[in-house]
Amino acid sequence: AAFEKIISAGLQTQQAFDSLAPTLQAAKAGFTDVATTADAGVSLMKSGGLSDITQSYDLLFATMVEGKAQFKDIATYLPKLAPTALNFGVALEDVAGSYAYFTAQGQTAEKAANLLENTLKVLANPERAAAFKDIGVSFFDSAGKMRPILDIAKELNVSLAGLSDQAKTEKLATLGLDMEAAAGFAGLAQNITGLQKAIDATSASAGAMEK
Repeated sequence: AAFEKIISAGLQTQQAFDSLAPTLQAAKAGFTDVATTADAGVSLMKSGGLSDITQSYDLLFATMVEGKAQFKDIATYLPKLAPTALNFGVALEDVAGSYAYFTAQGQTAEKAANLLENTLKVLANPERAAAFKDIGVSFFDSAGKMRPILDIAKELNVSLAGLSDQAKTEKLATLGLDMEAAAGFAGLAQNITGLQKAIDATSASAGAMEK
């Protein structure tokens, strides 16, 4: 059943065989059914340009350890966020770390996914990018490349520093964000230390599944 799920996702036969043992191991370690595990592993591998399915599972388990969500939930939501993020130039590790951070801050797995999805949509909106730049927050570097989420959050944290809760809300309102996106950006900027810890962990995820 696991092999059929893996190979139906488009992997070559030998690659699917090589992915079988790690998939069964990940499903067992994550107390999750094989179908969900295989879907997540193959999806992250293909959308993220990963060369080995074990890298997918390492990233998923690092996200679980840093956050407060079950492996099954992370395996469900993270692969759905990855393609959009990568199309916008956001690193896979940044997405995973941000997702872990949101769940660690008390958001449910589904709510964390919604917040991050709406945040990513704003990053790809030229009008919103211009509005953020007006308050000292740049989405892109001098070469036009998307900056890391942590760097964007740090600039927003500085821009909102010293403001009352009402003033922060009013300032975010000038950016033309909907409620979910505003909550997403405010959440990312709220605890820079926590966000950096989570992204550092997902950026160094090698070996997380085995551990």
